[in-house]
Amino acid sequence: MGSLAGLLLNLMAVHAQHSHGCGPIPQGQIAKLCGSSVPFYPAKAKAGGIEGTVKVFAQINRSGDLDLAWVVSGPEQLREAALESVKSWTYRPIFDRRKGSRF
Repeated sequence: MGSLAGLLLNLMAVHAQHSHGCGPIPQGQIAKLCGSSVPFYPAKAKAGGIEGTVKVFAQINRSGDLDLAWVVSGPEQLREAALESVKSWTYRPIFDRRKGSRF
């Protein structure tokens, strides 16, 4: 995976733990969540009383952008909403000391 950070995100737990500082992070550290949105609760799932945790794999690049994301597990009726929410999240870029700037 090289410079890419693969994160297994527990959607319901991580969105509440985001960092408010969005400046670059030192190279070698794990990607840090800068901004997130709470997933939309699908009407059919809500009406059906469907609850649960959706786990999403997300690969974040050095500039803090999402490269890949897919659902690992969770109730089928909640998966699409969880994945779309993760795709909208933003991450802190890596600071490269040699260049004196991000990425």
